[in-house]
Amino acid sequence: MKLPIHSEELDHVAHRFEWARIQLNLRVVEVVREAGYKNTNRGCRRLRAIENASPQNHISVYERFAHVLDIDLDELEEELEEVREDRRRRIRQDMPPRILGTLLEKARRRLELTEPEVIARTDLEPADHYERRFRRLEAGKARFPTAPEIEHFARALSIPAQAIRQAFEKERLVYDRCDDCPHLILRAIPGVAVTLPIPSRRSTKWYLEYADEYASHRRAKVCLVFKDGRSVYINPDGTRSECFEPPYMTIG
Repeated sequence: MKLPIHSEELDHVAHRFEWARIQLNLRVVEVVREAGYKNTNRGCRRLRAIENASPQNHISVYERFAHVLDIDLDELEEELEEVREDRRRRIRQDMPPRILGTLLEKARRRLELTEPEVIARTDLEPADHYERRFRRLEAGKARFPTAPEIEHFARALSIPAQAIRQAFEKERLVYDRCDDCPHLILRAIPGVAVTLPIPSRRSTKWYLEYADEYASHRRAKVCLVFKDGRSVYINPDGTRSECFEPPYMTIG
């Protein structure tokens, strides 16, 4: 089972664990003792945290209690995947109009070019990477073109670079809204990451600038995970990439 991260997943897991305990007519402390915790207080805090939909750092915490509560984690993972898919569906439905993507697509179609042909008219290398990059920008799946990309795409599409910048800024304003506190994740070592505390109730633009500064100062790659499921990966040099999947790393 993957670690539940988003509120919908955590709520589902909380309900399953609490309901299983109630069905077995067990108190929290009884489950903790059956799970083999020597420190009963610590075990009680962890089980209550699960039932209160608080995220856990390691999957082993869930496994330990699931064994006592007779919860099949493979079945639970299938249920969570349905929750995730429902969430992805809502995200796709709620996505704003493609302002930047529409501009790029119209310019490309006007010139009767394919995506590879657009990249062939630039000096961007490697070509396959920038073909995927252009395709994602056009589809509205990426929202942060770099300054060199803007210049190259503008020349290839025979449109002013300023038009791309303006479309980018208009689209960014849609996302520059007050957001509940997202997660800022720092890659500590390969495969292992640390969740960092950051202020809540700030704008998307504020969080992006904060993450930019943090990555530059620490000279490390960070990932900003928003409540809508958008993950923005930021490198120390300020370059960004994004997707709608959380980072697949152990969170310590």
